[in-house]
Amino acid sequence: MQTSSDDPLFSRDRQLAFLLFQPYKLLVVLPVLVLSTNLLGALVVVLLSLGVGTRLARWLPVLWARINAHTALTRVRVRARERIDAARTRY
Repeated sequence: MQTSSDDPLFSRDRQLAFLLFQPYKLLVVLPVLVLSTNLLGALVVVLLSLGVGTRLARWLPVLWARINAHTALTRVRVRARERIDAARTRY
């Protein structure tokens, strides 16, 4: 059985990174998440209610996800992209 001192998930560097990320999360990630959700969400609602920009309204959630993933310093890796049927996707 591994103890916390043997486990790389509980290393000092990882704990320090976690502690340093907390203020960043509250001061940067949370405001960006709230602003991007409100602005882009409102824009999607307006575009769809006016009946214009349906293609743009489908692309804005992708932009929202990318903004928030980059702000939160999240790495995203897509596997098996070649299995996506281009005829069935809209992006």
